[in-house]
Amino acid sequence: MNSDTDIESSFVVLDTGLFNDTQTLSAAVQLLDIPPTHTRTLVPDKMTDGDWDDILSLVLSTKRVITL
Repeated sequence: MNSDTDIESSFVVLDTGLFNDTQTLSAAVQLLDIPPTHTRTLVPDKMTDGDWDDILSLVLSTKRVITL
């Protein structure tokens, strides 16, 4: 998935850590065929400005964001 069109047609998953069942989350991501490059775990205390920029760019590139 290299083109912008591919990104726009795929979901982005942002894991806030509030959903503790990682096995179910992983199974759902696989079932929806979401590439690993489109999933992010948010850890605010450990994230750099570059991490936030990466997430913002990914979120702005699609209209389908799932936040857990």
